[in-house]
Amino acid sequence: MGVFSFNRLLFTIALLSASMIAFQLSLMQYLSIVQWHHFAYMVIAIALLGFGAAGTFLALFRKQFIKRAVVIMPLCTILTGIFMPLSIWLSGQDFAGFDTYLLFVERREIWRLFLFELLFFLPFFLCALVIGMAFIIFTGKIGKLYFSNLLGSGIGGLIAILFFWIATPSQIPFFTGLIAIISAFFVLPLRNRFWWIGLSLSLSLLLLILSLTSPLHLNKSQFKSIKQTLDLPDTKVIRASNSPYGWVEYVNSNVLRYAPGLSLAYSGEIPVTNAVFNNGDWAGAVLKTSEDSRIVDFTTSGLTMELISSPKVLVLNAGTGIRTHYFAQHNMEIIHHVEAHPLFMDLNEQWNENVNQVEFYNKDARSFLANSRDSYGLISLPDIGAFGGTAGIQAIQEEYNLTLEAFELMFHHLEPDGIISATVWTDYPYRAPLKLTASLIETLKNEGVNDPEKHLIAIRSWNNITYILKKEPFSKEDIEKVKLFCDRLAFDPLILDGISQQDRMQYNQLQDQSLFSLTDKFLSGKEEILYKNYNFNIQPTTDDRPYFSQFLKWKSLPHLNKLYG
Repeated sequence: MGVFSFNRLLFTIALLSASMIAFQLSLMQYLSIVQWHHFAYMVIAIALLGFGAAGTFLALFRKQFIKRAVVIMPLCTILTGIFMPLSIWLSGQDFAGFDTYLLFVERREIWRLFLFELLFFLPFFLCALVIGMAFIIFTGKIGKLYFSNLLGSGIGGLIAILFFWIATPSQIPFFTGLIAIISAFFVLPLRNRFWWIGLSLSLSLLLLILSLTSPLHLNKSQFKSIKQTLDLPDTKVIRASNSPYGWVEYVNSNVLRYAPGLSLAYSGEIPVTNAVFNNGDWAGAVLKTSEDSRIVDFTTSGLTMELISSPKVLVLNAGTGIRTHYFAQHNMEIIHHVEAHPLFMDLNEQWNENVNQVEFYNKDARSFLANSRDSYGLISLPDIGAFGGTAGIQAIQEEYNLTLEAFELMFHHLEPDGIISATVWTDYPYRAPLKLTASLIETLKNEGVNDPEKHLIAIRSWNNITYILKKEPFSKEDIEKVKLFCDRLAFDPLILDGISQQDRMQYNQLQDQSLFSLTDKFLSGKEEILYKNYNFNIQPTTDDRPYFSQFLKWKSLPHLNKLYG
């Protein structure tokens, strides 16, 4: 057909493909913010559905569409650009908005989810119609069209990364829509050309103005951490920054306090903190002064300072820097602060500019461990889980720092008397503490340790447990230090060589003693029986299945339903 210049069509396909890939990536981030990161998988499915549906549609109505291609192709290209921001705006309205957690309790949320997905389906469908029609019309030149399509898609990924740095999540869909509308200029029909040009220019200008003056509202789920935090009095977002790693919001509060595992014997004042959220999820507390980190001395994590014998510390996934501040306050000579998120790194470098012993590494923890040749007296991990236990929605969250391979890497980076410290929130039924226990014991056995109890200590407060693994066996002096620490701060030992059952529940009572009996089975080498018979999956994770919070066993569902409803 002679209705299009093939060379100009190549520009349209390239720009349209670039805008669609950039939009797809921005949509993943948007849904991670308003719902959860799991929707990244849904976006990929919707994109494939849109392209598949467009192919089916063209197969059924090929003749009609090709006959009117001179009008349909630029129209669909323009509509693609319009529906990129429009679909997101509509998804935030009351009639279309849904909440992931409510899917389990309200049937109407299922229909809202279908509508939610349908809105995002439209721009992909319209874009695929244009590309599909181009392939049909110029079948003989399909190689060049594919090249244009793939080149544009690759450029779209780079454009998305650029947008993540320079624009907010609510502005990016306008910019991707603008690129799509610009791509229509190359296939505008000759007939009524000035009318088409006027329409395209007007819509482009409108999207540009709206992106700067009326960005989309991020209507977050009521169950997101930041929504609950902002319900506190005198609490507000003071600034926000975007990056490919997520949308980071800095929350100022005069009432927020954070001291996980704080001793019930503590009678002082808990310091007020600010907070940082990444894509609406809790990323960490922010100390107002470095001295406030001293509160950690009164938590189960403070046990590390009683047992550390070398002043060289590795802080993995350092986050907002509380642990780095804490070790600096205790005058550790060398502190390696490892954090992958660049915006967190900027924050920590600013706060620690006068702390000479801290060396910052903007790297993933596993990458750092794989490339480092240093040995440490202490390797500190961030808190695992959440208060009261995590929801099942975290089951497909990869945790490569909690796999057996990761713990073995850490073990090899310890000095002869070095220790690994990890704190986990207590859940019920017990899942996370048991999986961490299994992981640490399995690590010791893989390193040739036949008596794990001599290399492992765990103490608990009313809501969390701190585990300490040592490369060499703990000495009698170490054990006495643990007992004195527990007595002073009203903590209870969970794993400690030579303790009795009475010692385990002296200060903090549990509703049953199953945590103790299950832990003892691990220590006595009966883990295979536990893996098979326990109602939850507590087997250590590995790099090929790095889902630490995946506890569900399908075969246990009937039994769990009877127990917990």
